[in-house]
Amino acid sequence: MLTRNVKRILVGLAVILALVLAIVALSKIGKLEKTKDLGLTAFEIGTLNEADGKEAKSDFAFRTDYQKAAKFNKITLAEDADITYVIYYFNADKKFIGKSNALSAETTELPSTQTVNSATENVRYYRVVAIVPDTKDEVTLLNLSSYAKQITVTVNK
Repeated sequence: MLTRNVKRILVGLAVILALVLAIVALSKIGKLEKTKDLGLTAFEIGTLNEADGKEAKSDFAFRTDYQKAAKFNKITLAEDADITYVIYYFNADKKFIGKSNALSAETTELPSTQTVNSATENVRYYRVVAIVPDTKDEVTLLNLSSYAKQITVTVNK
């Protein structure tokens, strides 16, 4: 017969083993999801200058930070979206090399290159600027979430 102490030790080991297995299973499940949507914290109020891609003030726009082009998955707008968006392209040094036109449909791929002064540059980073029509309310910290819900930027993990 097993003593009480041995039984307690075996029960304790079984509980520890079950916890370890649960943690491993949860980490595997987390890795199955291959993409993620940028959340509200990924956006800040403002725009980018169309000539040089530098940050600029705007009460009718909000933007993402630099995102790696290799991890781009897609950008979608809600069906009833009031906003449009522009994608700004940057090289490996995060130097501005081009931008898209204002877009109001889904984007599923980025161009791999942009031509700058007759030289071809590889797109390594991008930033998304969402533009709110000036007939709507200005973008503030209080209403940024309602505008950000209208655009989904999906990246690969």
